[in-house]
Amino acid sequence: MKGLYLITTLAVFLVSAPAIAGPIVNVNARNTTPTNPSSILLDAGTYQLVPVGPVDGGVFTASNVWSTIFGDPLVDGCNPSGKNCAHGWQWRVNLYSDEIGELALSSSGIYRTAQLALASADSPAGEFSVAQAAGVNFFFPDSDYSDNHGGVSFSIEFVPNQVPAPGTAFLLTFGALGLVALRRNLSRTTTTQ
Repeated sequence: MKGLYLITTLAVFLVSAPAIAGPIVNVNARNTTPTNPSSILLDAGTYQLVPVGPVDGGVFTASNVWSTIFGDPLVDGCNPSGKNCAHGWQWRVNLYSDEIGELALSSSGIYRTAQLALASADSPAGEFSVAQAAGVNFFFPDSDYSDNHGGVSFSIEFVPNQVPAPGTAFLLTFGALGLVALRRNLSRTTTTQ
């Protein structure tokens, strides 16, 4: 019975294995460009980008790509809840690698505050895979960086081997049960002879 309990516990763990937190990357909206990216070397595998702010170890909360004539971040046209602004704060970043190409990740909204933009960002903000160890570049997508404010921070989390489909987990569990039953029968046969 102990063997059955151990195998069932293992099957449940395989189906629910969490992502493993990794390094935090900070992308400055003013100077992290396609020609000056934040680069990180990653081993082969699947990764998720999880937005973080200063409370979680990041440097940035969100970015604003517009400025007033006085150089302050421009925020206008927001609804009463601080969402759907014409200009304001947003969470977005691009990544590039030779294998993946370019991938844009965004919270797809513009907000009154950087905190609202971070809170609205999808978590994870995206997932990507690399087949072999490679450098992945992260940068801020814009054409005029001089009026940008803030930036984004995120944790790159490794996703353990893809979990088996529910049908596969079901078969693994019942296969393990069959092995336990077979072992019991062999034990009984050896003992009675």
